[in-house]
Amino acid sequence: MKEEDIYKENDYIEIRDEIYQILGVNTQKFTLDLEKVDLSKVQKEPPQKKMFQAKEFTTRETISLESLRGKYVLLDFWGVWCNPCIKELPHLKDLYDKTDRSKFEIVGIAVRSAPDRLQNAIELHDITWPQILSDEIAKAYEIERYPTTFLIDPEGNIIAKDLRGDELEKKILSLTQ
Repeated sequence: MKEEDIYKENDYIEIRDEIYQILGVNTQKFTLDLEKVDLSKVQKEPPQKKMFQAKEFTTRETISLESLRGKYVLLDFWGVWCNPCIKELPHLKDLYDKTDRSKFEIVGIAVRSAPDRLQNAIELHDITWPQILSDEIAKAYEIERYPTTFLIDPEGNIIAKDLRGDELEKKILSLTQ
C-alpha cells in the first residue's frame, strides 16, 4: 500500500461506482465502517485557499502565494531529516529545469530542520527553487507526513495533493505547455 492510499475518517472513497464516507475503523472486527453517500446531496466545498508570507531562506526576500499569482505553484513540505524527501529532490530538480518560471514555481517549505542543515542540503542537492524554513506554514496546512505536496493553480486554489515523480511531471507539463 502506498501512503497516498491511506484514508482518514470522514474521507470519501469510491467502491464499484458508489461513493462512501469513512466513519471509522472497528479494530475488534478489523473492518472499516462506511456509509453510502448520495452525491447529489453532498455539498461540494470550494477549492481551499491558504495564503502565507515568509522570508525565502537564502535571499531573505519576502515570498508569498499572492506574489506567485498567475503561476502554478508546487508547495513541497519536506525536511532535511526525511529520506523520502531527499529521494524526491532529483525529480523536483529535473522538473524545475524543464519548466518555464513564468508559468510554474516550486516553493520548498522545510520543517523541523536546523538552518545550517538546510543550507548544507541546498548546496549538496543543488536546490535552486525558493526555500522557506517554517514549521508554522506546515501547521497551517495540517501536514502530518513528509514529503507532502500541494499543487496550487494560478488563482491560488489547491487543485492536487501529494503528486510525485512521473505523475507530478505529467500533470505540470500538461498544465504549462
